Amino acid sequence: AAAVAKRVIPLLDRVLIQRAEAVTKTKGGIVIPEKAQAKVLKGTVVAIGPGSRNE
Repeated sequence: AAAVAKRVIPLLDRVLIQRAEAVTKTKGGIVIPEKAQAKVLKGTVVAIGPGSRNE
């Protein structure tokens, strides 16, 4: 996925974000099933566009 992200160039004022991995195991070692996992709302900015054009 990282190799594909390097080839993608966002246009205008868009941002390309790579979603962070979901937590699948607690610190105590308990495995969390997929249905119980919360939606990941964190990520890393991979690329940004050059900005919007003023016309």
